[in-house]
Amino acid sequence: MKTLKLNRKGVSPIIATLLLIVIAVAAAVVTYSFVMGFLTPGGTTTPQGILSVDSYHFNGTELTAYIRNSGQTVTCSAVYLNGVQLTVTNNYTISPLTAGTATTLTINSTVWSSGQNTIKIVCTDTTQYSFLVTK
Repeated sequence: MKTLKLNRKGVSPIIATLLLIVIAVAAAVVTYSFVMGFLTPGGTTTPQGILSVDSYHFNGTELTAYIRNSGQTVTCSAVYLNGVQLTVTNNYTISPLTAGTATTLTINSTVWSSGQNTIKIVCTDTTQYSFLVTK
């Protein structure tokens, strides 16, 4: 009887184990990212409003700005003057930001800086808009 001598080369057990671990980790990451896409409640919100300033009038203490919303109807949640949040009752009034219309923003404040002042409007759906007013 004749014996066959086979010259077989294979992957060493250490390399095989490392390859299996890498494949298992990669499969786990892909599965995790796939499943998390279904489990997250809505993900991040996308801004719906598109705000711009048509014009403004500033008389030294009171600013009247006409804000146009070219996007969907949004609700204003805060107005900032130079990084300081203003209060609705004392400092500003704003009409609803209805889609496709211009609305009035009135800011009555004595804390205007000389030079440029930054007005920032923040809405509940993360829509934000900033513009500069020169005193």
